[in-house]
Amino acid sequence: MTPGQRLLHDQLLEAANQLFERGDTDEPDHWAAAIVVAGNASDVAAAHTLACLRHEDMRRSTPRLRPGEARKLDALLKSRKTVNLRTKGQRALWRSLTGSKLSQWPDWIEYLRHVDRRDTLVHRGQMPGGRQPTRADAKDSLEVTRSFCQHLANVTRSTAPRT
Repeated sequence: MTPGQRLLHDQLLEAANQLFERGDTDEPDHWAAAIVVAGNASDVAAAHTLACLRHEDMRRSTPRLRPGEARKLDALLKSRKTVNLRTKGQRALWRSLTGSKLSQWPDWIEYLRHVDRRDTLVHRGQMPGGRQPTRADAKDSLEVTRSFCQHLANVTRSTAPRT
């Protein structure tokens, strides 16, 4: 990454925010778009963070990941699977790399709701329960995505080896 270059998840979050700001209370499509783009931002942030943690782990004299875990993470990062740290296997890799339990993060439940909201919109074109997305739904998704990205950055900084 070159100096001044912004990470993709930051750009996606900015785009989601712009969609939100342009939203009209009578047009649920704006809210849906903001939720979907925010969801993509959180996925990209999770994948980027795991990739950075994996790179650091390979450089450690004593890696945190066992060989089997390292192979699983490498396969995940090369696959087309969504990386959002929601699945038990992804959370286990996160915990091995950081020592942090995502379920102890105060916004974890809201994050899971956000992932459900986004996934249902992407796959069914509507919110869970079949309703249209609202401004409040989009606002919740944006807020938890910001919090998630910040949490990933904070944990990564706190687990980085001291030089």
